[in-house]
Amino acid sequence: MSTRGLTRREFLAAAAVGAAGPEGDRGEHAARSESRISYYCDGELRIGVPGRSAERVVTSGHWDFKPSWSPTGGLLVGFRRLRDDRVVANWKTAILVVKVDGTGLHFLSDGTHTDFNPTWTRDGTSTPVWNRKNEATGGYIVMRSRVGGRAGEEQAITDRRVTTWVHSALRDGRLLVAATPPRLGRGY
Repeated sequence: MSTRGLTRREFLAAAAVGAAGPEGDRGEHAARSESRISYYCDGELRIGVPGRSAERVVTSGHWDFKPSWSPTGGLLVGFRRLRDDRVVANWKTAILVVKVDGTGLHFLSDGTHTDFNPTWTRDGTSTPVWNRKNEATGGYIVMRSRVGGRAGEEQAITDRRVTTWVHSALRDGRLLVAATPPRLGRGY
């Protein structure tokens, strides 16, 4: 077994084996006949087809990270680093939503917080959710907003006294959240 890292092309070719793009496109989101992946590279959000070298740059000129497909496949949610720090947990970031063609970019948070790793609910509401550093405790809370929402409209959906981190969303509406409640310890 080789110990060298994979090149980007090798990674994309290997990803084609298990890749499954978002499902359920309809209306203005034309149906696709092949899987797509979203990823970030050199601060850009990009879309590609596993095993192919052609890709679409969705955002550029900034440091954008961690894109996640909307359930319909027509939008991406990600985050933009606005203030750098040697310690990632000290970055200042803003949650963004953008159409996969690169148009319609708007921010759901204002960049005065540390907002990370957004995803979408899978319950039919297509609600963006993400993790925000709680400056008072040093832990994290789960936040939500809506497509078309603006900074300042986001809401905490977990108790600010308990560290929580959303990992993923299930199709039945539940969120997979890690939490560290007092006296109970870490759990999901």
